[in-house]
Amino acid sequence: MHASVDDEEEEGDESGELLPREFQKKIQDLNGCEVKFVTKKKLFSTDLNPKHARLSIPPTKIANRFLSQTEESSLEEGIRENGKLVGLSVTVLDPSLKEYKMSLKKWKMEKSNVYNLTKGWNQIVRHNDLQLHQTLQLWSFRVSSQLCFALVKI
Repeated sequence: MHASVDDEEEEGDESGELLPREFQKKIQDLNGCEVKFVTKKKLFSTDLNPKHARLSIPPTKIANRFLSQTEESSLEEGIRENGKLVGLSVTVLDPSLKEYKMSLKKWKMEKSNVYNLTKGWNQIVRHNDLQLHQTLQLWSFRVSSQLCFALVKI
C-alpha cells in the first residue's frame, strides 16, 4: 500500500463507510491522497433529468469537510463568466472508474446553499445506467492538491 493512501487495510473513515478496493487502487495509481467520505446520495428525478444536468449535494448531508479555505472562498464568491457560474474544475471518477472533468458549483437557494457537480454529469448517468432511487457514495481526494471525487454505486 502506498504511503499516499492511509496505511490501513481498507480505506475507511469515521463515518464507518469503506471505499471499495478498486477505487483505492485507482486513487493510488493517480497518486491521490486525503481520501474523505463526503456523502451518501439517493438519486432523485432532478438528478437524472438531462435538462438539469447536475448532481446536487445538499450541504446538510455532508459528512466531512472536503474543501480547502481557498476553494470555499472561490465558491462563496460565485465567480461568473458570461452570466454563468464558473465553479471549481474537478476530476470525477465515475462508478466504472472512468475520469471526467467536471465543475463543482455552489448555488445559493432561498433557504440554503447546494453544491452541484455539473459538466459531464449526463454522460456519467448514461455511461453508468444510473437509476431513480439508486444510492451513490461521494468521496473526495486530491491529486497534486487538485480536488477530485469518486462516485461509488452501493
